[in-house]
Amino acid sequence: MTLFSDLHYGENSWDLWGPQQDVNSAKLMRIILADEQPDCVVLNGDLITGENTFIENSTSLIDEIMAPLNEARVPFSFMVRLACTATGIRASSHRIQPLSW
Repeated sequence: MTLFSDLHYGENSWDLWGPQQDVNSAKLMRIILADEQPDCVVLNGDLITGENTFIENSTSLIDEIMAPLNEARVPFSFMVRLACTATGIRASSHRIQPLSW
């Protein structure tokens, strides 16, 4: 099992270093997945930085996070936490979606 925690995609998206960190994270995830070949991956903590992202762009960030896992064809699970409260995506903006099987 491999655990990736607090990836914080989308941080400082208006600056050069923010998007580069997302690229670096994806590259490292691909290296770890290739080297470790885990049976399962768990994503934990803040996947995206809520203060710097909005409903409109958060889906593309999740797609970026999932790309290395999909490429490796590894089962995954995630438990997310949203730490932001000031701007961007707020906990109050989340809607509970019904389970579908």
